[in-house]
Amino acid sequence: MDAKSLIEYLKAKNVQLIKNENKLNWKAPKGAFTDDDKEKLKQVKSEILKLIEENKPVDNPDNESSEPENNTSEIESEGEESKIIKDDNAIKNPVIVKRGQGGFPKVYRPCTPYEIYGQEEVRKIIINGFKNKNLPHTLLFHGESGTGKTTCARIIGMGLFCKEGPTSRPCEQCQSCRKIMNYGICIDYMEINSADHTGIDAMRAIRENYDYSPLFSNYRVIVFDECHRLSESAQDLLLKEVEDVKDHNYFIFCSTNPDKMKETLKNRCLPVEFKQLEDDLIYRLLVDVCKNEGINYSDNILKSIIEEAKGRPRNALILLQKAVLAGRI
Repeated sequence: MDAKSLIEYLKAKNVQLIKNENKLNWKAPKGAFTDDDKEKLKQVKSEILKLIEENKPVDNPDNESSEPENNTSEIESEGEESKIIKDDNAIKNPVIVKRGQGGFPKVYRPCTPYEIYGQEEVRKIIINGFKNKNLPHTLLFHGESGTGKTTCARIIGMGLFCKEGPTSRPCEQCQSCRKIMNYGICIDYMEINSADHTGIDAMRAIRENYDYSPLFSNYRVIVFDECHRLSESAQDLLLKEVEDVKDHNYFIFCSTNPDKMKETLKNRCLPVEFKQLEDDLIYRLLVDVCKNEGINYSDNILKSIIEEAKGRPRNALILLQKAVLAGRI
């Protein structure tokens, strides 16, 4: 990511950059400025300092209402290296990011693990998998509908295919990132609706696509949505594939009812449970969206949304938009 793109990217997250002689300072809401952001900033520090000098200021005055942290951290020059202040809140405190226009579930759909509310174990598995270069090649995402299974599959796809990857912080600007985040469609990224491809013949046809090396990437990701709908023969066909998976292939099985899967297939996958969010996390998500949208909300309305959403963030966002459009808030 070049200096200008990085500045715009950080602005969208309410991160303020400030030049102090030859030092680069930053202010940000808790959790908004991650270790990956700092690494990117480190790589283009001199270019950003120059841009700030030529176009003062780059920090957005409108961001003052975002309640930045009281302490200002800095990246200092130490020869050719830069000293990075570690942000321990990167995983614990998700940041809300809006992209594009449309329904709330679409524009607030996370594109990095740092934007996911709750699901701390899921976030750690993805972040540490990229950081330690040991992301499992066969994953089973299971949990209630609307808790983020397909979203996390796309995050993994973006992280693998990104021109700056593999990374837990994809650039969101390259062609692969944009295709996956906007449509879930990329040549080497396949989202398969298992309800439409239940039989063994359909599975054989799909297998032909991932038997060969990836076309435009070093990897291929195959996502089986509602994989418990696959027939027994189709699941049997996958057993050998997931047991002796090729280095470039990643299989992600998503299911709301994993008990209907064959045990032999489940045992070959790393199971990752997506839990319903606690009420306080749903409340925090709704409040963050309301603040970002400039919506005057009432706790009574939010509490009724939380009760109806039943711990599912997607449902909560749908119900919030419904309340806005109906003029209830």
